[in-house]
Amino acid sequence: MKKPCIIIVEAELAIRQPVSDYLRECGYRVIEAVNTDEAVELVEKSGVEIDIVLADAASTGVLGGFGLAKWIKSKKPEIDVVLAGSVQKVAEQAGELCAEGPQLARPYHHETLHDKIKALLGARARHNPPDSC
Repeated sequence: MKKPCIIIVEAELAIRQPVSDYLRECGYRVIEAVNTDEAVELVEKSGVEIDIVLADAASTGVLGGFGLAKWIKSKKPEIDVVLAGSVQKVAEQAGELCAEGPQLARPYHHETLHDKIKALLGARARHNPPDSC
């Protein structure tokens, strides 16, 4: 069984690295992107099946965090997107993109992040059960 793959889009190394390390320890494959431009390139050209993109709502790059979420939903709807923000208004705006409302607040609480990822992957498994033998 393959490990789920997550792209972390975060400009600040002091935030990106500990989150990435924690998720790797939890058993996920993690790819890091500094901005939305790198994330788009990874989604389009990496050849890796991406399950979840975790991005700061205020991510840098041409698209920004919200633009990245919209792009993924239109081009790769099978990829779940989690937007995070440190300001309540940003979280509310993220809620407009996500049916579940605000996704995560920064700074990330590792256990909360892991719980969110497990919930997304669990929902995906319920909607796409494996083929029976």
